[in-house]
Amino acid sequence: MKNLTATADIEATVTETGTKYAVTLPDDGSLDGNAEEATYNDDYVGTIPSNDYNDLFDYQVQYRPTDGSGTWEDATMNEEEFTIPAGEIEGPVELQISSKTLKDGITVNVTEFVDGDSAAIMLIEVTGLEQCNFEGNAMIKSTDYDSLVYLTQDARIANASDLEAAKAAAIELLSSTTTQADTVARTGENGYDVNCDYVTGGAVDIYDASAAFAAAKQDYILDATTMKLYLRADVTGDKMLNVLDYSAIQEYLLGASN
Repeated sequence: MKNLTATADIEATVTETGTKYAVTLPDDGSLDGNAEEATYNDDYVGTIPSNDYNDLFDYQVQYRPTDGSGTWEDATMNEEEFTIPAGEIEGPVELQISSKTLKDGITVNVTEFVDGDSAAIMLIEVTGLEQCNFEGNAMIKSTDYDSLVYLTQDARIANASDLEAAKAAAIELLSSTTTQADTVARTGENGYDVNCDYVTGGAVDIYDASAAFAAAKQDYILDATTMKLYLRADVTGDKMLNVLDYSAIQEYLLGASN
């Protein structure tokens, strides 16, 4: 079967069904694994690679002629699958992912948790999910903040021009996971130990105050072990760790507050 298209009064082009056209995939590898050829008059169907597609994001794939003669057009999206309808490809084309947006109901927030002379500690919060990874590490479920949280000194976030830029950088480092999140809370099992030192259980004591003060000064190296200590040391619950948290524990110990 042949398709005849008139291009001028005395010229005509003939495209035969089954003709193959080259498909150029993005250089960043975001669509690796998809076919590098499309067949004229057939749907071109591809997928977002499994390592990129997850429950966090919606994607939009676009296509245009490789020579840049046309505009970018949206492919039809269905979860991780995309389709370029039959008849839309009439020559070599190139693909790109034009957008990657958080799914409805998921929010991300970034704030400065501990001010630092050399590197601030930033608080990443995610709501709308039961578990999530940040840079491949499981986020922690904070019962006090009612969100998934993670603390980081990643320069892409800590040194961003503003919090919106920091948020955009943080979103790029999120990925889905099936690993259940650990839980962190300011109070211990007995309900009254702020538990921001390494000792679990028992009453609020001077060690909690000392730990909060040390954390506010970043005396602890931020790692998987100390992250919960940092989070619990925010006894005021204002999502910042500073001398006010140390003072609040001291006042409690002196009977001046609850």
